[in-house]
Amino acid sequence: MARSAESRGMSFRELSSNEESFDSYWEGEKDKKRRPNLFDDDDDSSFGWIDSKEVADLMKQSRRLASNDDDGDDDEELGEAWGGVEYSLNPVSKTRSNSAAQSVRVHPQSSAMSSNKTASKQSSSFEGTKSQTPPKRPPAPSAQQVITTSSSSVTTASSSSSSVSLSAAAVRNQTSKVTTTQAALHSVTSSIKDVISNAPQVSVMEYKRLEAEVNRLKKDLQVAQRDKTAVPSVQETVRRIIRGEPYNLGVYKSLKDKLDLLDYAIKKHDGNAITAAVLFLRKSVKQRILHDELTTRPKAVHHLSKYLSEHYDYTQLTELYRSVGKYEEAAMLQFKQAIKSKDPGVRLTKLKYVLRHYFEGHLELAEQTTYLTEYVDLLEQQLLIEDADSRAERERKNHAMVAHPRQASLPLCSVIVTLYYCCRYHFGEPESVFTSPMAIRARFKLSEKQYEWTALSSRAKLKQWKGLEQMFTVKGWLGKVKMKSAIGFTQVVELLHQHGATEQVLNTYLNLIDDLNQRLSAATKTKCHRAAIETLVAMKDRQQLEKYRSQLKGTAPEQAIISEYLKNSQLRWKN
Repeated sequence: MARSAESRGMSFRELSSNEESFDSYWEGEKDKKRRPNLFDDDDDSSFGWIDSKEVADLMKQSRRLASNDDDGDDDEELGEAWGGVEYSLNPVSKTRSNSAAQSVRVHPQSSAMSSNKTASKQSSSFEGTKSQTPPKRPPAPSAQQVITTSSSSVTTASSSSSSVSLSAAAVRNQTSKVTTTQAALHSVTSSIKDVISNAPQVSVMEYKRLEAEVNRLKKDLQVAQRDKTAVPSVQETVRRIIRGEPYNLGVYKSLKDKLDLLDYAIKKHDGNAITAAVLFLRKSVKQRILHDELTTRPKAVHHLSKYLSEHYDYTQLTELYRSVGKYEEAAMLQFKQAIKSKDPGVRLTKLKYVLRHYFEGHLELAEQTTYLTEYVDLLEQQLLIEDADSRAERERKNHAMVAHPRQASLPLCSVIVTLYYCCRYHFGEPESVFTSPMAIRARFKLSEKQYEWTALSSRAKLKQWKGLEQMFTVKGWLGKVKMKSAIGFTQVVELLHQHGATEQVLNTYLNLIDDLNQRLSAATKTKCHRAAIETLVAMKDRQQLEKYRSQLKGTAPEQAIISEYLKNSQLRWKN
């Protein structure tokens, strides 16, 4: 049933070197027929057809696994060559017997027959599904071409060298890659002398140039090593800092050298050099030594404090100020950091800490200590008032808060704003109550003018004209009650007029102005005509009264009053 190798015209090695030729060669017409199913499962609806290309790939993988099999045969020496002992790659094999030599017999065949058979087998493949057409195989090379290629490969490999021992796997790989084999054999057989003789030669000029470059690099290396170990003078280092050249401060190890560097930088009045020197001193010595040395160098302290401030290192800056005796700067720095907090409770805690550790106990800060103590007391008072008013507002116990709801919280406000707040919502309460305006005035030692102006503005804003007299009512030495204003009734009239007080209310306080000229000016400005007429009559100025009547057009009641005064014969006018 099987055909012989001679009838097919190809050797086994030729067929194995090309799987496609192998498939097309051995697959005849009978092989294309469908064979009977021995497993009695004729239902092949769920089966799939395999392309011949997949079979070829599977055979390649199996051959690769076989060639990579680590069974030790790759290191075995080859037997006798195909052409005889004289063509052997291993000289040892020449002494072996001819019976040990292995060869492959090649059966030549005409190229025409091989081409015809190959063309007839191009269409043989596994049948695919009806919807898919398998790709056609490329034409396989003829047997004569395969034989010629194999023969030339073996001849080249055999004639390249007769003194090299190669493994069997290497020879198998070299038979199909003639170019790679030739390159490998050439590199192995090349001697050191051949390599040196084939290397490019260097000219005399190039050699001298390379020699000069090597000498220069050696000299640069020596200079670098000498500069690394040598300690330059402080003058040279400061000069480099000023000019912006590279410098190294790490070579100064002793405290004296570091201080000399700082002193010379201060002498040159260069800010960059001073900052670099003082930062190097700060980094390399203890903080106690640094502060002791900076006590006598105020310029260094100034530059270091500027550096710490720009880098927000306020803790180190405070310690620096305290160590050099600048207690006021340290205290104010901590105070500024404390008041940055927006939370009233946190700010109060920080202010108490600053007051206790930075202000108290320093005589030069006695005045600032008083102010800070009052501010802490004010913040505590505001927190108490805020807590009480929050409860009263929720329970709707304060009628002023019901009529005029609060727009903001009280804490963190100034003392004048606090007084204004208390006059707005707690006016008239006794001084014993901590929310009373009188209690705020007494605790924080506000002046009469501060209290009167703030209270009057607060009540006028609410249009609360009643009850203002009690602000100006005072008792004399003999118990006589009289009206008195710390800011003056002229300012009182102007302030009430700005908040829309009625003419009746304004006339009450206009009559309390003792100076007639000021009263007339205030009455004219506020357009209180009755008060202005009475003032002119009191001044006995007939001409000004007639002039004022001419200015009152369309005001019949006031003109009638002026006419009555002018007709009165009992009045003695001065003009």
